[in-house]
Amino acid sequence: MVNVDATILNQKLEHLQWLSAVEDVTIIQKIRDLKKEQSDDWNDDTLTEEQKKGIIDAMDDIRKNGGIKHSDVMRKLRNSIANAT
Repeated sequence: MVNVDATILNQKLEHLQWLSAVEDVTIIQKIRDLKKEQSDDWNDDTLTEEQKKGIIDAMDDIRKNGGIKHSDVMRKLRNSIANAT
């Protein structure tokens, strides 16, 4: 299995090399807009620092452990509903 971190790092390096040669202003503007959209998510005043930390921790856990399959969640939900009645 390919190391995911190494693959992502290689992709980032490829993008940086490509970006360093880009002269089209519209592409640079689109990248700037994308970056702003990404950063705006965390500038939302409706999230507390504790909520932001919870989201980051959950994302880290998913990266490390692969998360939980939807089918597993649904099976557990169905079992808990069946056992509650």
